[in-house]
Amino acid sequence: MLTSLGVPPPAPTIAVDQSGHSGGPSAGAANTYGDHAQIGDTVHGPKIEGGVKSDEGVNIAGRDQIITNFYGGEPPEQGADLLADYLNALWNHYAALGLTGIGTKRKGGDGQSRIPLLQLADVFTNLTTDGDAVVLHEEVVLAGVAKERLKQPDVAQHSPKDVPPEDVRQLDWMFREQPDAAFFQRSGKREEDLSLADLPAEMPLRLRLTRPPLAQEVIAQHPRLVLLGAPGSGKSTVLRYVVLQLAAGRLPFGWPKQMVPIFCPLGHVASALERKRPDQSDASVLWDILHGLLDGEGGLRTGLHRHLRPALRRGGVVFLFDGLDEISSTPGSHGISLRTRVSRAVQAVARELPATPITLTCRVLPYEQPASTPANDWKLPADWVIQRIQPLQFGQVRQFVANWYSAACHAKDAIYCMDEGTDRSTKLLDQLAGNKRLRKLIESPLLLTMLALLHYNKETGNLPRDRAKLYDECVDLLLDRWEPVRQPGVRIPGMLERLGIDQIAKPEDLRAVMHRVALHAHNRPPDPGDGRGRLRGIEIEGELSRFLRNLRCDRIEDRLAAFEQALRDETGLLHEIGDDVYAFPHLTFQEYLAACALAEERDVVQRAYAFWSGTDSGRWREVLLLMVGKLRQQGAIDRQGMEWLRVLLNVHTPDGRTKSVPQRGADALLAADSYREWEGRAALRSYEVEEIDQIEQRIAHTLRVALDPQTTLSPDDRLRLGKHLADLGDPRFPVTHEAWQASLAQRGDTFTPTGEHYWRYLPAGRYRIGGWEEGEKVVDHEIAAFWVARLPITVAQFARFVAEGYREDRHWTENGLKWRGDRTSPYRWNDPRFNGANQAVIGVTWYEATAFCHWLTAHLSLPSGYVLRLPTEAEWEVAAAYDGSATPRWYPWGGNEDEPTPERAVYDAWKLDAPAPVGLCPAGMAACGALDLAGNVWEWCSSHYQQYPEAAYTLQEDFIPSDFVVPLRGGAHYTDSADVRCGARDGDRPDGGVNGDGFRVVVAPPLAHTS
Repeated sequence: MLTSLGVPPPAPTIAVDQSGHSGGPSAGAANTYGDHAQIGDTVHGPKIEGGVKSDEGVNIAGRDQIITNFYGGEPPEQGADLLADYLNALWNHYAALGLTGIGTKRKGGDGQSRIPLLQLADVFTNLTTDGDAVVLHEEVVLAGVAKERLKQPDVAQHSPKDVPPEDVRQLDWMFREQPDAAFFQRSGKREEDLSLADLPAEMPLRLRLTRPPLAQEVIAQHPRLVLLGAPGSGKSTVLRYVVLQLAAGRLPFGWPKQMVPIFCPLGHVASALERKRPDQSDASVLWDILHGLLDGEGGLRTGLHRHLRPALRRGGVVFLFDGLDEISSTPGSHGISLRTRVSRAVQAVARELPATPITLTCRVLPYEQPASTPANDWKLPADWVIQRIQPLQFGQVRQFVANWYSAACHAKDAIYCMDEGTDRSTKLLDQLAGNKRLRKLIESPLLLTMLALLHYNKETGNLPRDRAKLYDECVDLLLDRWEPVRQPGVRIPGMLERLGIDQIAKPEDLRAVMHRVALHAHNRPPDPGDGRGRLRGIEIEGELSRFLRNLRCDRIEDRLAAFEQALRDETGLLHEIGDDVYAFPHLTFQEYLAACALAEERDVVQRAYAFWSGTDSGRWREVLLLMVGKLRQQGAIDRQGMEWLRVLLNVHTPDGRTKSVPQRGADALLAADSYREWEGRAALRSYEVEEIDQIEQRIAHTLRVALDPQTTLSPDDRLRLGKHLADLGDPRFPVTHEAWQASLAQRGDTFTPTGEHYWRYLPAGRYRIGGWEEGEKVVDHEIAAFWVARLPITVAQFARFVAEGYREDRHWTENGLKWRGDRTSPYRWNDPRFNGANQAVIGVTWYEATAFCHWLTAHLSLPSGYVLRLPTEAEWEVAAAYDGSATPRWYPWGGNEDEPTPERAVYDAWKLDAPAPVGLCPAGMAACGALDLAGNVWEWCSSHYQQYPEAAYTLQEDFIPSDFVVPLRGGAHYTDSADVRCGARDGDRPDGGVNGDGFRVVVAPPLAHTS
């Protein structure tokens, strides 16, 4: 096919024997390496023949090849044995997955925490960086062919949400030659909005298949690399995995050749620099440490380092330096910090060995902060490449969980058989996928590992459903080492014993200290990078000192030192991220522990509201919701939880001040969030059903305040508010026949945007219709007074018709009845994305919308001379564009200078894949008081599309199914800002609507009509 398009044929593919590959992730199909391998090839690197059995039973494949690369020919005497011993030592040291900092509550028969003995290679999941995407395949095709090409397996897309990064396939198309401006004018779309369907079949395009770069690829590709990552992001694990694979004679993904790894924790270098002799340079100290790593403890491999330099100059070694940020950056006696000295020593080694690749890891935030002084700048030079490890995507989570349970069920101490492990793996993934609140948590490899451990030790195979309980158990994992550890013949004292207070305190007493520390941290200005607060050691000491003084302890300084050391080195609950600067490992834990502190306050409600009503209220939202969850755990919802709700729903603050409209709106939304957080009715054990009904009605009523334009809520907040209203019973639109009838009785005859009444009045008059586009006709129509529904018809409203009237033939037009046939509901009726009770109904054809109107009319008593029907285009335009003056408005909310924003309309800026709940944009209200006339869903009209504007006020009784003549107005959630104008029009067949068409109704005269 490529040849037929004028593209040179591909080079022959490479056949690669992978029969001996093991211990690493598979590349999958469709990877391209070098100049010849291409789509369809599976390439891990060459298989290395030859191996040696180590004393530990590890097959060090390719040892001879490694030795040849290292020594560049015939190895010196004992060189091969020394190197083999070194590689074996690396394997033995790094093969096991280290979980020693995390415990679990399920105990084995020996009283120990149940932690599976796993191998790193068995559970390792590839991480990605922010570097340039890896291009797997690229070709030129014509647009007409591209559609079919995209269906072929070798270019099928695979999302990072579904597959691990090495199997991701992201497909992009680009113009081979940029079209001129006239092309975009003809298409009526911007370049970023074009799809393949918009392009001429003969237009040549460039298709590109890519995937994200893997961390170990980046290490192999860049001879000078700084690998940055957040705490717990896996940057150190990547280095250890590379060491392990190279030591075992395997090539990590993307590595071109075998190399000998040297892994060096930079903290060891810093310690050595503090002890160095005056006659030593810092670089010589680093060299001594590197020599020691090769020669081994006790000099068991003495002599190996003497062969190092020739091998280094030939590029047979890779240096992996870990943890630059863990070294003090405080300037020393000469104004230079240890971190700067270590950095410069690494740079000196790099200059001496230009052919030797070097990777260095550091946390993101320290590296991105400016140096305190030019002399103390410890950043690497500009020729070093900087890449950042990216948060986990769900495809990586899938792979890790599957690997975890597979490895755990194969382990010697396995507690599950393989079938059980597979079942538990599926359950865990389902729970993680179904809990949006865990998404940020599982972006971190460290925290994902904690969740896997927690789940592994859950006999039911279920994580706690509520967040407070789940986070509580995660914190327990981190703090489990506060308990004493008992092994045969060995007893390791717990934290209380080491502090000398085991007779007068319990572990949970110490945990309460951490609650107070977290509250301090959260009350600090947040770091702009990750939102965590930074703590000085003195603040931690202050809380613990108060605790120890309350216990009347002596030797407080000694106890403080022991406590801080344990926090840093054993539990992982606090990270030292700078000199005497600490932070929690993730914002989630800071928020949860701060919530625990609030829940323990005597005046919890008043203290919590003081934080919420302060200048940084948004930052406290998650803390306060977790506080509510903690109150539920304590059985305090009936008392303190309801008091919290009353404070939020009251028009006055606890100190008697009248709340502003924005504050009332924010409080109402937090009240609904809190009610959902404690799982609503289930937690109100002492309340009667009628009382709970009243509580929910009050929340729903107060939520309407949050829809005041003054509240300026974000789209996410508006969506959440809409979903709360759906759960509580949205009072803004009628559903039952009785409610419809009551809404008609409340209609007024005043043109006004104010008021909550459902029917909005449009006075009779002469209105100018059309003229929106240059050269478009303008026609003045005499339009009778009518009422337009304030909102589009919702799922809840249409559901009554589906249940009660859809199969009644009398409600359908002649052509509509033929179309309906055996159908019992609209397109996508059972799709969970589109069945929220207060979502605008979509997937509705013009036939169905018209039948709904006929059905509803049959059950209502309407004003004399009026019917309930779809609007004509003229009526729709009057409702959307007129504000009482003679000139129509460009947008429902104002003139063409008032451009669309997410506050005014639901369009593609909201990035939704379904309609929003109705009425979330009060700032976009029309002058008559109707909402959503611009955006959210296209709305059917009942005049003739092609006879606009002359017949825009003429009712069309029926349409032939094949005619594209039915008008749609208003734009939709997926259209751009150009389609939320009052003059934007679209047309469709009467049996169309599958893409998202909805409708609203009017109470208007029946009008003359055409069939």
